[in-house]
Amino acid sequence: GLNAGTSFDQTVYIYSLPSNKLELWAALEYDRFTNPVLREFYKEKDVIMEERRMTESQPTGRLLEDFLAVAYKGHMYRSYVIGHMSDLQGMRRSDADAWFRRYYGAKNLTAVVVGDVTPATAWPVLEKWLGRIPPGEKPGPLVTEEPPQRAEKRVIMEDPSQPFLVVGYHRPAITDPDARAYEALSGILAGGPSSRLYRALVKEKQVALDAGAIPSLGGDKYPGLFLFYAMPNRGRTNAECEAAVDAEIDRMMKAPVAPEELAGVKARAKMSLVSRLSDNMGLAQELATTENLRGNWRLLFRELDEIDRVTAADVQRVAQKTFVKSNRTVGLIETSRAGK
Repeated sequence: GLNAGTSFDQTVYIYSLPSNKLELWAALEYDRFTNPVLREFYKEKDVIMEERRMTESQPTGRLLEDFLAVAYKGHMYRSYVIGHMSDLQGMRRSDADAWFRRYYGAKNLTAVVVGDVTPATAWPVLEKWLGRIPPGEKPGPLVTEEPPQRAEKRVIMEDPSQPFLVVGYHRPAITDPDARAYEALSGILAGGPSSRLYRALVKEKQVALDAGAIPSLGGDKYPGLFLFYAMPNRGRTNAECEAAVDAEIDRMMKAPVAPEELAGVKARAKMSLVSRLSDNMGLAQELATTENLRGNWRLLFRELDEIDRVTAADVQRVAQKTFVKSNRTVGLIETSRAGK
């Protein structure tokens, strides 16, 4: 159960161990954050460079990289978390060490312990060890805010591969009061084989092999993108898929969602949340993410009520506010013959 990962919004370290090893874990964490030894830096750097090559070798990866750079003007979500190959090639062990010492202090750390422990026994252990981690600097507030988009943007990439379509609309952060309405909107449009997009594009019109939506592409802490995607069927085009996506968006904007359709989406959203909280690891990750992204871990236990409060009018209002042509960026892979 030892793992780690980095996203746009946070770096997470995950552990699963017996409850009688709490003090061992706390002591090891204190030492790691206080006296880091980056002895495998160059080995891990090679691993990340290989991840970068994998992104560059995939047509959709290359498209999304250019798509994000066009969709955003100034916000950090405009480039991949791992950066560009030249960033990785030029990074030294001393750079990583300086970064660690700047940001990995107690003021920027959230620790969550879930399992067969009690606050009475855990707190003294955590204070004894984690309380000695140097405070470091608390990162300042966001400096560059993404300005409103004034006109539609398009990225067309010619490539000898399968055509592909992505359409992204700017949307607010997870802390926005309409965050659950955006999730409901995504569930209605793209929540599985019975959703509107899949049913219309894949089953009925047969213009696409696959179609869906992602309520928030990249990060959630700051305003992001509501993304639609479609892979044209054989003999069909990106233009046909885009027209079909637009038709479903237009339908959503013009007519309220049926009560039974919204009820089904809410039920699936609740089931997803409860399943993520069904074991200690999932509960710990959700608590940490809620604290880091929303500023209060207690909000996790209000999510079921937040889902319940979403109305058909909320979903329609959010769609009308967001799915505006001047607010979108379109990315296309247009198939070209190799060598041209």
